[in-house]
Amino acid sequence: MMPKKTSLLSRFTFALVEISLYSFLLESTLLPVASFTTTTTLLYTSGKTDIVGFPVASTLSFSYRRSQTCRASAESAGNQQQTGEVPLENFRQMVSSSIVAPTSMPVDRSTLTLLEHVNLNVPSQEYVLPFYFDLLGCGMDPRKAENLAPDAPKKTLWANCGASQFHLPYGATPQRIPGHIGLRYDSLDGLRSRLVEQTALRDANKKNEDEDTKDPIVRDVAMGVDFRTGHEYIKLVDHYDNVFYCRAGGSVVDFRWQQPFIRASETNAWDNVATRFGMDETDCRGLDYIEFKCPRGTAEKIALFYDSVLDATTSVITDDEGHNPTQVAIIAFGHIQANGKADQSLIFRETDETLPPYDGHHVAMYIGENAADFDQAFKNAKLANVVWVNPRFSDKADTLEGARHWKQFRFKNIVDMETGETIFELEHEMRSIEHEAWPGPPLATS
Repeated sequence: MMPKKTSLLSRFTFALVEISLYSFLLESTLLPVASFTTTTTLLYTSGKTDIVGFPVASTLSFSYRRSQTCRASAESAGNQQQTGEVPLENFRQMVSSSIVAPTSMPVDRSTLTLLEHVNLNVPSQEYVLPFYFDLLGCGMDPRKAENLAPDAPKKTLWANCGASQFHLPYGATPQRIPGHIGLRYDSLDGLRSRLVEQTALRDANKKNEDEDTKDPIVRDVAMGVDFRTGHEYIKLVDHYDNVFYCRAGGSVVDFRWQQPFIRASETNAWDNVATRFGMDETDCRGLDYIEFKCPRGTAEKIALFYDSVLDATTSVITDDEGHNPTQVAIIAFGHIQANGKADQSLIFRETDETLPPYDGHHVAMYIGENAADFDQAFKNAKLANVVWVNPRFSDKADTLEGARHWKQFRFKNIVDMETGETIFELEHEMRSIEHEAWPGPPLATS
């Protein structure tokens, strides 16, 4: 068993000295540790690693995992922050990490508690309704169901799956994830059947028209088996070119964490909406991971950012399949098994492709186990000079008091912790578990 860490968000992770890391054993793990000298926290090497939803035969070259250490460095940083702005270049003099002892062990839970939703602008509900609800098997959130009305002033819909959601507000230009989204199902049989039904319906409509004037709900479908793991997948490309990988296996997120959805039996409350969209349970069980393509040479820096600012458990692996080994940063959410598998993940895969400009899509997540953890996350983000207010939304949290009021804050820039340079743009909506939208019982009882 890996020891439970004693506190979340206990420190920034910076190394002021070269750390010699000796070999030690991890009980029931696939990640044997070798001896290295490095300026980062922990290094692992590995043969085969099967990350949940991200099967990859790889070398796990870097793993920024917290060691047991005191809160003194974080408290010192907080004290200095209160006296005024602290330049980014002074971080290394201000915050230090302990030398990792040979007996140090990785923690079994990330400070990032839940990857809750993805927000994507969509120009029309015409393609959203049949894709997210009819095909993927998500549930209609009752809090936004009124927006189905033709004369509704707002058109935002929430498609719910387990503890997670898709937020789908109106936007003239569709937003796209530069990568793909991984979803979990107990079985792919239902999804496969719905694909057949939608294909048959579209073919029938074609025969009744002189020409095919309607764009497809699904632009591309591929079914296969991950050759590394033997796990089946269904790949879907939606009307707006977002890519989804659907895999069987069910969600490992706490089953008591559930977003609400309209039930088939709730016709008295929802009438035709319940008839059209109601279900007894959602076929899609939740967000497994989101993978983003990122520029070459940034994966390690992205991992260090999450570890330093959010105290998250992160790893960097080398996917050595193909002609050009690729670095991949994995940001863990929830519980972490001894072999490195996490409940959920954000994944950043390096590429030589020219990436499109950031279009404003965002992800939302819950952090920590209590309000104090959330406060520390805000202080860290403020210290890193990344706290940001999106004028599109009502929450304007650019101070600790504002973050406490809204129980959330935002940042957009992932920065190089040594230079302060922005290396990746992705809006993060960071929520306290005391946020009113938390989808389960208090974390302490979960």
